[in-house]
Amino acid sequence: MNRLLWIAAFLAVPFAFQPDRSEASTSRKAAPTAVKAAAAVSASTDSAMRVPPSLFLSWRAPHGVSRAVENVVIECSGEASPETLYVSYDPGQSSETFIGMDISLYFRATRGDSLSSYWSFGGGTMNRRNIRIEFPADSSWGLPRGFRAQGMGAPNYRRTRESGQLEVIFAVPLDQAAPIRPGQVYCFARIIFPAASPMDENCGQPVCIEFQRGEFSFSEFGDGTSVLGRPVRRFASWNSPASKVCAEFRAAPGSWTR
Repeated sequence: MNRLLWIAAFLAVPFAFQPDRSEASTSRKAAPTAVKAAAAVSASTDSAMRVPPSLFLSWRAPHGVSRAVENVVIECSGEASPETLYVSYDPGQSSETFIGMDISLYFRATRGDSLSSYWSFGGGTMNRRNIRIEFPADSSWGLPRGFRAQGMGAPNYRRTRESGQLEVIFAVPLDQAAPIRPGQVYCFARIIFPAASPMDENCGQPVCIEFQRGEFSFSEFGDGTSVLGRPVRRFASWNSPASKVCAEFRAAPGSWTR
């Protein structure tokens, strides 16, 4: 079973994660319930999607909103502002039981060039100025949200000398699964990058950002269905008009550079 379905199953059982002595009996009853729910959603289904979900990246506004742009040019004068990258999707199918998404974004400089220190996000000593990830509470960002309930989300960022990878996961409880419809673009999340500084090494470096993968999870009639999305507006760029820095990465799906 994929991790989205595990999260959704356990979110539906309040005491499964952190029992204490006063709730021990409740927890012992709840845990088997969670296991049964997890087992139920792990069952595979033969219902294939005719149209894969479509994935979109854009700066400053969600895809389709007038303010959305593909590239941002960063001022290195000390007057730069934070920049916001929006992740949107068209589910490609009608479902009453959308429970979560798991996405991967890749960050790359021109081939052969190292990513500047600005892109050192993550935990530990790398967390000088962390990125912030927000999930929509309503449609005020310009697109409807695909979830109707609060859920659980988490990021994970890794980087090497030449590239970075950001994974973001979000899921809601199974009993709070939401209806979604094809042909409607929804906003999944926005990623807020801190203001660049002239003190950053190679502040004006062109960087390509690729929406490499998006995995959708549904719970149809108690069964778990996991579907990979199809990137459409797959690339966005930083300091590269017309996203020229992405040209060499457009021909084939990206791979994690080790």
